[in-house]
Amino acid sequence: MKKAKLRLSLLTLLACMHSTCSADLIPVNATGPDRNVEPLRSIVFNVDRDGSGFVTETLTASQTTNRVAQSAVLQSITTTTGIVLNDFSTITPTVTNSNFPRTGRNIEIFTPRTAVNVSDPSFLDELANVHSTGDLLQYLRVDGFNGPDPMWDFTYGGATFDSSNYLIVEERNGNTTFEVAPLDVNGELIPDSNTLAFRDGSYEWDTGYQNVLDPIDNQQTQEISVLSFDLFDTSTPIGGFQITNTGNADFKFFIGTAAPEPSSLILLLTGSITGIGYRRRRENNS
Repeated sequence: MKKAKLRLSLLTLLACMHSTCSADLIPVNATGPDRNVEPLRSIVFNVDRDGSGFVTETLTASQTTNRVAQSAVLQSITTTTGIVLNDFSTITPTVTNSNFPRTGRNIEIFTPRTAVNVSDPSFLDELANVHSTGDLLQYLRVDGFNGPDPMWDFTYGGATFDSSNYLIVEERNGNTTFEVAPLDVNGELIPDSNTLAFRDGSYEWDTGYQNVLDPIDNQQTQEISVLSFDLFDTSTPIGGFQITNTGNADFKFFIGTAAPEPSSLILLLTGSITGIGYRRRRENNS
């Protein structure tokens, strides 16, 4: 066997041992020729920062716009290709197969009210909530943890998703690694599906926001990318995900659905009106 093929086989074996035996481990790229995230035009939030208010971002945040807040609830995302995401799943999933260490002060969930430590009995409930809310400041924090990779599965209670859906994924500072593999409706890994690998370079948009409870310097704000479910490359309905946090990632993701483009709605309405008028003319002439 040639050395290149041997290396590839060993890498594949290691990927299977570490995470899942799927078709491919797909790096998520926000730039370059291998870019596979959706290009973003604007994001709208409802921000609670000493009061509430709507904020529209049309450019990624700069260092001068970083800010802390209690919450930043996503209202819509518009891509440069005209896709509008404004319908976000609020189904609270069930977390299973978690292997979080139950001690330590560096693993916690931020909510608008409090930071919930991994040793708290409600930690897994709050982790489930992370995957069912559009509040971008409700996320998992993992800092300075030197143990086995935290991993967990979650499923959406029989609800499934397909290529019409999108993942909205964020990570603090957009620089740490984790992997996402799709599960079927029964919580089993989908054979021959892709696993997505997030890393430095997977995020294209800095929201400029961080939870006010986060003790890390607010220069490390939540960065975001949007990904089509097509990247999983499976025709099997997706009922959940397996997460392997390979690099102390401070992240969250949840599911969005695209609204029809305004131009499509106009064409649909125009066609309907034209059809009604044509039928009426024919009725009058008969």
